[in-house]
Amino acid sequence: DDYEVIWRTGHVDRVSAHQVSWPNNSDEAQGRPPAEHPRVHFHAEVDGRWRLMLEAREDDILSIRNVTRVGDGPS
Repeated sequence: DDYEVIWRTGHVDRVSAHQVSWPNNSDEAQGRPPAEHPRVHFHAEVDGRWRLMLEAREDDILSIRNVTRVGDGPS
């Protein structure tokens, strides 16, 4: 999927990822206490291996939106 990331600075990035995890759903699920500076992780499978595509402080992000168009994915 393709995600549009809008930063608090107003800059806009586009990231391709298969999985996005937020601190509120990854830390608690793994039994860890909440982080002091929670981070959002974007992972993708590239050439058969999972790769971290982007990691950012949650506070630096204004919004994340899935902008994948129907029909753009694998068939």
